[in-house]
Amino acid sequence: MTSLTSSARRVWKSAQLFVGFHRDPKGQARDIPHVWPPKDGRASIHPDPNQQESFVELQSADGDSTQDVQIRLRPDKIVLRRDAKDAWEGVMIDEHAVTVKVGDASISVNQDGSVTRRRW
Repeated sequence: MTSLTSSARRVWKSAQLFVGFHRDPKGQARDIPHVWPPKDGRASIHPDPNQQESFVELQSADGDSTQDVQIRLRPDKIVLRRDAKDAWEGVMIDEHAVTVKVGDASISVNQDGSVTRRRW
């Protein structure tokens, strides 16, 4: 066992893949998306996330739901979000940058290596 393995703390307890349908079979917008866990563990990434989106719910090992993380899989980016107000709240990864939102600030590491900081 390596020192990293022996000192590592379990952070996640479970992961579940879901597909959220924002429109009914007739094409009408839903107020609340119909969420479905695919039986085969595979989900396509729809080109329009306003119609359908795929996401993974990670449940924290300590049982604190504010530490749960949702990973949204979009055709142009990956978004991680959680409800923790005392730590990072979101991470967005696209082809141009990696951006982390903490409190009222966001910090981006851009594709050219430059760093941008914005306050909300």
